Amino acid sequence: MKLLTHQKQSSYKVCVTLSNAQGRQAPTGQAPAAEGLTREILALAVVVVLGSIMTILDATIVNVALPTLGRDLHASISTIQWVPTIYLLVFASVIPLTGWISGRFGAKPVWLASLGLFMTGSMLAGLAPSIGALIGARVVQGLGGGMIMPLGQSMLAQVAGPKRMGRVMSIIGVPMLLAPVFGPLIGGALIEAASWRWIFFANLPVGLLAVALAIRLLPGGGRRSARARHGARAGAVPTAACRRRGTPPARAGCAASRWASGARR
Repeated sequence: MKLLTHQKQSSYKVCVTLSNAQGRQAPTGQAPAAEGLTREILALAVVVVLGSIMTILDATIVNVALPTLGRDLHASISTIQWVPTIYLLVFASVIPLTGWISGRFGAKPVWLASLGLFMTGSMLAGLAPSIGALIGARVVQGLGGGMIMPLGQSMLAQVAGPKRMGRVMSIIGVPMLLAPVFGPLIGGALIEAASWRWIFFANLPVGLLAVALAIRLLPGGGRRSARARHGARAGAVPTAACRRRGTPPARAGCAASRWASGARR
């Protein structure tokens, strides 16, 4: 009988504990409302798509213009093939550096600088008088274009949060998947209507629009402040001092100091 009574009391305590826990969590149950995409997130997604879609289009838009480029610039097929190839090589090579550069100088300034570099390369490519100048301009395009998409996705992920990540990535993923498909169609239309130079000049108005919207809508992402950097260095001082104390509280404080120092880095 005592055992049954004890089990009933334990079950009652567990139920009361679960009920209290649910009661405490109830006021914060606003997750469904928070999962919706706000106007700020949608505007930021438009900026990221505008910047990224140009870089993806330029990977395929040139393919239909290769015979025209070879004829106008007096270059062989083996030489003219470097126009799309060098862009993709440089594009892929700068992606691993994006994280370090954005951490050093801030995501927003680096994104704007990358977009400006891509637009500069587009203008130089449109004005190129020779095949060598065109290939060099494509290198400049690749340097800027390789950092635009990962930086934009990183900023968008920070603003959206983990609960809205899937919906946000689906919004920006569809245009980026369709861009390589429509690249040759747009390139062929521009060649027929104007000239192969407009394949590159077409990036300029879209890029200017993206820059104007980015300055207004992108979240600030400057470098870490001097106080934060000083705090990261100062975190090592208590750690070294704690090692000279052997008491359990001092060892606990030393471990906490090491963890905080590593978290700040």
